Amino acid sequence: MFGPIFEKASEANPDVVFGKLNTEDQPVLAGSFGIQAIPTLMAFRDGILIFEQAGALPGHALQKLIEQIKALDIIKVREKVEAQGAAVGADSPDKQELEPALVASSRVVVDILEQCARVGELHHALEADLMTEAGMHGDLGDIVAGKLPGRTGDDEIIVFDTTGSAIRDTAAAVAVYRKALARGAGGGGPAGSAGLAVIGASGNGRHCDALGARYQQAARRLRARVHCP
Repeated sequence: MFGPIFEKASEANPDVVFGKLNTEDQPVLAGSFGIQAIPTLMAFRDGILIFEQAGALPGHALQKLIEQIKALDIIKVREKVEAQGAAVGADSPDKQELEPALVASSRVVVDILEQCARVGELHHALEADLMTEAGMHGDLGDIVAGKLPGRTGDDEIIVFDTTGSAIRDTAAAVAVYRKALARGAGGGGPAGSAGLAVIGASGNGRHCDALGARYQQAARRLRARVHCP
């Protein structure tokens, strides 16, 4: 049982906020976190989701995870998080949110090429003769299927131009999310102790009020990045 392991880790790390989320008593909050399995372990540092995994961890692995998160350079982590951006609204030929030069200098991924070439951010780069359709990296579906590489380096900028149907976007996001979890992407560890929280979700555990509004905000940010129903 993971409960005793979680409690022992809490006692061994008094500088970390530990909390249990009862998914039956708090279904809305559990849904905001996208929790599908019991138990699910999530760790935050300064309001940033650092680690998420469905399933229990042995005691030594949980302690190692906490130590890694404490050791993270949170400034660098925050810089990477803040470097992510979303441009919303280029859903007609007259709308634009990104500079065509930025689009042209980036690796461009689309959901539906024909639509993006007519109404998306790609449309403006094509109109400015800064790139051609042949210069586009490819379709998101091909990346998810492993036919094309995704991001290959920390300095690489990818522009994802999404103008297609919402259900396709959601399905692609879920597939990417699950593949990332399976490969351990996004997990791993941080710096300092203040602002670190480890949350265990269970069907019959006690709910810790220490989660509070701060971690509900983190849940909303997580859901905004990728919704996994």
